Amino acid sequence: IISTPPKSHYAIAENSLLKGIPVLIEKPLTLNKQEALNLRRISESHKTLLMTEFTQIYNPKFTQLKKSIKLAGKIMKINTIASNFGPIRKETPVLWDWGSHELSILISLLEEIPSNIEAIKTMEKLNNSGEASSWDIICEFKNGITTNSSISNIENKQRKVSVIGSKGTIILDDFGKYPLRFYEKIKAIDFTNEIGQEINIEKKEKPLFESLKNFFNCIRNKEKRHWSLDLGVQVTELLAQCSRNF
Repeated sequence: IISTPPKSHYAIAENSLLKGIPVLIEKPLTLNKQEALNLRRISESHKTLLMTEFTQIYNPKFTQLKKSIKLAGKIMKINTIASNFGPIRKETPVLWDWGSHELSILISLLEEIPSNIEAIKTMEKLNNSGEASSWDIICEFKNGITTNSSISNIENKQRKVSVIGSKGTIILDDFGKYPLRFYEKIKAIDFTNEIGQEINIEKKEKPLFESLKNFFNCIRNKEKRHWSLDLGVQVTELLAQCSRNF
């Protein structure tokens, strides 16, 4: 399991894969598109398991959102918010640290990669310990679907996903009293006066526990390939693309 600064991911993973050791890498897979592609090639050629650890994909609340997404009808827009006061890291850019989660969520929900992506830095504060900033990641997908992901390590703690469709809106509020609700026929963002229909969350396990359990099960089953590797490469390519100007 590799949970080190992203710049070190490639060398550690390459060394392990060449020895036939299964590897789980904390997101982002790497900070470099070519390194990500190389790791996938090595994993495939040596028939050795390589997984990217996207914690939020294993969140039972997100899993239930994905199962319930048809309630919203034809998807028109998705908004995500992820923020907290910290962590402040010198070796991991905020765009990569937080953006990896949001892009993995969007790609998993829509089962495709965006046709266009743009990142905008909306706020920055001086901090000697590392980067402290806020960002918007704007994506366009097929069929006119647009997404906006607001990420920050200098704002109040929250994690939300809003799926707006032709039949209503589903909201995942990870830290809310009612973490998953469906608002029929409502396509607005402000739900102050609305109650909504609570969606039952079947599993209660912690996301990280689910992720690690999946990794160990793959090892027990002698699996050589996992979908999270391709997702890790896709997210790396997208973040490399939208961070060129920064």
